[in-house]
Amino acid sequence: MVIASKRASSKVAGGAALAMLLLFVVNMTTWMAALDWDARAADPDIFLSRVVHHVGLWRFSLTADFFSYVAMVPIVIVLWQRSGRRGPADLCATVSGLAFAAAGGAAAISMLGLWSRLFVLHPSSMDAALFRASWYVLPRAIWNCFDAFALGIWLVWAGGRAYTSSKRLRTLSFTAGGLGLAESFLFMAGLEPASEVVQVVYGFVLFFWLAAVAWSELT
Repeated sequence: MVIASKRASSKVAGGAALAMLLLFVVNMTTWMAALDWDARAADPDIFLSRVVHHVGLWRFSLTADFFSYVAMVPIVIVLWQRSGRRGPADLCATVSGLAFAAAGGAAAISMLGLWSRLFVLHPSSMDAALFRASWYVLPRAIWNCFDAFALGIWLVWAGGRAYTSSKRLRTLSFTAGGLGLAESFLFMAGLEPASEVVQVVYGFVLFFWLAAVAWSELT
């Protein structure tokens, strides 16, 4: 029964990692396509001028993004159970992992609903000040700051507690966690250009981390 349980939990974690990996690729590809692959779309005005022409694609991207956050939850729970540790640091890291999923998913849903109604579908009659304020709250403060920080904490914990027997996963976890924390701190320090550069590297490392988790758990 213990072996079966371990096998089942590995399949759950591996399946969730694989789903998250695929959704991550779909989300990033369709997001950039909705912005006409314009690297300047980090500017809210340029973002809006691009996305109004690809509303359906943009909504699809956010839907994939939301489900990628949902897929994170079983990974967090499985590693919490597997670690066998229940100290304050372990609890804090697990809460951080779940907070990452909750906040990121909530931001995706908020953008999908609120932005579609207030800004994207009616750009000519929108409140510019409200749009800019929500721009710095939803994609910037939540995704680039809070989520990067929360996931960074959890990834460092995963490297130190849950994946101690795999050097590859341990290294990828520490690297991704460090990059996530760096992105968050740079953003909070007002160094947004540097934060955006780190974000790109962070995304690539996360891709390989998810692939490694899926491979490790499913094989």
